[in-house]
Formats: sequence, structure tokens, C-alpha cells
Amino acid sequence: MPNCRIELLADSTAYDPIVVIGEIAHIAAASDCGPRAEPSLNNTSRNDYENLVLLCQNYHAQIDGQPGAYPVERIKEIKAAHEAWVRSSLPERGNSRIGWTTLCLVGDHPVDVSTINEALAPDFVAGEAQRLQVPGEPEDWATTDAAIAARVQTLLAGGDVFDCRLAVFPLAPVSACLSLGYPEFEF
Repeated sequence: MPNCRIELLADSTAYDPIVVIGEIAHIAAASDCGPRAEPSLNNTSRNDYENLVLLCQNYHAQIDGQPGAYPVERIKEIKAAHEAWVRSSLPERGNSRIGWTTLCLVGDHPVDVSTINEALAPDFVAGEAQRLQVPGEPEDWATTDAAIAARVQTLLAGGDVFDCRLAVFPLAPVSACLSLGYPEFEF
């Protein structure tokens, strides 16, 4: 669910395996008399991945208790949006076919960009690492902020945002690094 960030897995310990503490919920009901029932579905279809979603206990109870507010299509949209977020935000390290586009915000001190490959290993850098020189004490932060925004927008332009991975190495003054988080800065 968009506003829920409850962990659905408990990490393994020295003695025990990972434990799923989330609940597997059916999008269309598991039976003909459940919430969002679709009698045309057979048992195999009801238990296919496409009809299942992992939820915390609270949201599982809510979507089943309020099927009018959570029809099949809405739950499928929520699931698809979350899966897209996971693909873009949490790629399996070393297993992605998509390399990292990198941007180094460089201040007054020299930077060895060869360490970027080590930092992103086992993943890889797509193309050359990009550098953006940021003055140590600029008189005009608005100009510096605009330069950072323009460079990031150029790096992200023309592609699917879910197929782009951007790593920023902020090796510059704190003010320049913070400009990436300003509310006015939009991708």
C-alpha cells in the first residue's frame, strides 16, 4: 500500500531463517463468497501470482473489510505501482542489466572517479562518470543549483524513468549536495 512501509519479512538470525510476517491476500477472492469474488475464476487462477498480493495484517483486513473501496482494479493498480517502485528503487545488486549513470559533484578537492566502479560493484557504470564542478563558495547559489538541475535532467532525459539508475556522488560543498533535494527540483 502506498503509505505503508511496514517490513513484511523478518531477517534471518544465526539460528533461524527469514520469516514472512506479511500476509498473502487474494485480489479476487479465494472463494465464491469472499470479498471481490469472481466465480468465473478456477482455483488455479485464484492462486496465481497475478491474483495475489503481500500485505501487512492491517491492510489485509482493511481491503477485505472494505471491498467497495478496494475493488479488483484498484488493488491491481496499487500492486503494479509498488512493483514498478521496487524495480526502480531496489534492483538486486549485481543482477541488473541496467548500468548506473553517475554524476560526481566535485568541489575544490581532486576526486578519483575510478573509485566509483568499486563503490557500485558488483553493478556497473553505464558510460563515463559525469563530473560537475561546483565552486567551494559560490556567490550565486541559484546559478549553481540551476546547473545541477540541468545536468541531472539531461542525464535522465529521453528514457523510461524505471529503466534509469542514477548515482550521485556528492563530493562538493553541502549546499550543492542539498540542492538535489530542493522541492523546486523536479525530474
